[in-house]
Amino acid sequence: APGLAGLPEQVALPDAAVLSAVTAPALVIACAGDDLHPVEVAEQLAAVLPQATLHVYDRPNVLWTERADLRERISAFLNE
Repeated sequence: APGLAGLPEQVALPDAAVLSAVTAPALVIACAGDDLHPVEVAEQLAAVLPQATLHVYDRPNVLWTERADLRERISAFLNE
């Protein structure tokens, strides 16, 4: 538990600009209204990844409300 206390202040990558070197396609999915995964962060991530595709759902809980669309979107991306 003590090790987890400092986790919120940590960042996975100090400078997101290094992601501009990633050559693999990336699918970035976000949901408006998801406070734990803000759309702004997804937009920033998609902007720095050269081959990113960003899709933003207009509401959270897509696993329950948009399951078929999400499944199709991920399947299409992985099958490209």
